[in-house]
Amino acid sequence: HQEVNDDMWFGNVIEDAIAQLAQRRLMDAFPERRFDVMIQPDSIFHSYHKNWWVTHPDRIFPSAKTGLQIKNHDASLIPRLYKAPPQDHGQDNNVVPLMEQMQCLWEWESVLSWQADASKWSEWWLAVFITGSRLRLYRLVRNPKLLNGMIAAGWTWWRNHLDPHGPQSEPSDEIWLRRMERREAEP
Repeated sequence: HQEVNDDMWFGNVIEDAIAQLAQRRLMDAFPERRFDVMIQPDSIFHSYHKNWWVTHPDRIFPSAKTGLQIKNHDASLIPRLYKAPPQDHGQDNNVVPLMEQMQCLWEWESVLSWQADASKWSEWWLAVFITGSRLRLYRLVRNPKLLNGMIAAGWTWWRNHLDPHGPQSEPSDEIWLRRMERREAEP
């Protein structure tokens, strides 16, 4: 049982409200997209790497083919973490902290592993709520180089520390190249 401080408790309580605010903003900004259906998924295991890859996306918009990660930050952290406000719903990877990008990519890839139309999921949103008064929506796009490094590190760590069959040798580069070629060849 984990101790929950006031900030953690409040963050859990207001997450749904932040999700609804982000949904409303996305619907206003992109009326042609289908942000009207928003689901809060349970844990999602990657379809291929079920043994070691699990995520907990905050929200998914299946009709809009995107997802949403929610962060609630104190305003004092923003200048240290985020390099700039969102770039008018452009590509915001360059202003979002690496740790937030990594979490979004990990969730996104896990969700994509189950989608027949994975190539149409071209973005993932990061909703950053600042000290109970302002919402920033950052649009993230895929970063294959970062994702491939995360996958290699995750698999290696699992194989060397958690695999029930004992430590195994690391996967070869050929395995990763074939995997990425399959992903990029999707229509």
